Amino acid sequence: MNEKLLKALIFDLLYSRYYGVIVYVRIFRGELVKGQKIKFSRSQKIYQVERLGVKTPQEVLKERLGTGEIGWFTANIRDMREVKVGETVLDINNDSPPLAGYQESKPNVYSNLYPGDSSQYKEFEKALVELQVQDSSLSLEKVDSQLLGPGFRCGFLGLLHREIICERMQKEYQCEIIITPPSIIYRITYQNGKTAEIVNPQKVLPSQKIKLIEELIISCLITTPLEYLGAISQLCQNKRGQIVADLSFFVHENFAYERARLLCEKLKATLNPQNFVVPIQACIGNKIIARETLPALKKNVTAKLYGGDHTRKMKL
Repeated sequence: MNEKLLKALIFDLLYSRYYGVIVYVRIFRGELVKGQKIKFSRSQKIYQVERLGVKTPQEVLKERLGTGEIGWFTANIRDMREVKVGETVLDINNDSPPLAGYQESKPNVYSNLYPGDSSQYKEFEKALVELQVQDSSLSLEKVDSQLLGPGFRCGFLGLLHREIICERMQKEYQCEIIITPPSIIYRITYQNGKTAEIVNPQKVLPSQKIKLIEELIISCLITTPLEYLGAISQLCQNKRGQIVADLSFFVHENFAYERARLLCEKLKATLNPQNFVVPIQACIGNKIIARETLPALKKNVTAKLYGGDHTRKMKL
């Protein structure tokens, strides 16, 4: 293996109307020189470097980038789908495998996006492709709806990522969009033992009897101020979540009631009253063995009465 041959990792991309795709790389081996012919590990397409440099944070043009340096280059790449974040840039004479260790992000939430005006489809498609170049975690797949026409099934990291992409489409590219409700990947097991991962319910095989449908689950730790506990607990229950209390403990059955009663009493003395009655229960499985009730806040109806004769309060 020739240690002087170029090997660089693409970690970011931007698009310029004048220069095409601007590729940001880290040089792991060899050097990148202006005028050099390069190829990408995935597409194997060959380009010639036209401009390169570093950011300091201003763009500073250079003639070459050496091992260990981080910089950018342009090579008149007009099709943004020919290059992706995580690819390896190689010298045309370098046939070594791409750099290991990079894994593409996997979408967790899917929605279909359609242009608000079907006549603006080309601008809509261009905007989405440009966003995908800048954000490699966004996945695109062409779809065609009988009702809404052509569009894209987009994969997002989560609901916040979905919201950001839609907002950028509207504000940066002035695209009116129609977006379908979010969905996730479902794993379907048929009676014949075959399994399939499906996002679109229409792709479920009607001729096959379904044995099991599974959805993604997460295990998470939620840390929150006490005032939001009720709303978050309700949200978790609506999502069929199971709350595992930090106050759970192992205890011998002979001392279970005493420990449970003391715990409920301490919680009652520690927690602040709410506008409603809060039950505090200690359970073993589904059996409640101890209970305390935190009373609700009471309104002081005499607070507004001050001065004058004390019989005014007595009349209340």
